[in-house]
Amino acid sequence: MYADPAYASQQCSKCRHTDRKSRIGQATFACRAFGGAAGGVVDRGLVEAHRGTSSVSSAT
Repeated sequence: MYADPAYASQQCSKCRHTDRKSRIGQATFACRAFGGAAGGVVDRGLVEAHRGTSSVSSAT
């Protein structure tokens, strides 16, 4: 399974909005679309996991 990592650190794991300004620092992510916040590493991991499952389900 391959998940394209491009912009994953800038994308919200909840609403999928992508904005480079959402990434406040290496450890902090705050979505500028709806205001949610998460740890930067956790949010990126969730985004990449979602991308991986999306690519698998669309490939079948």
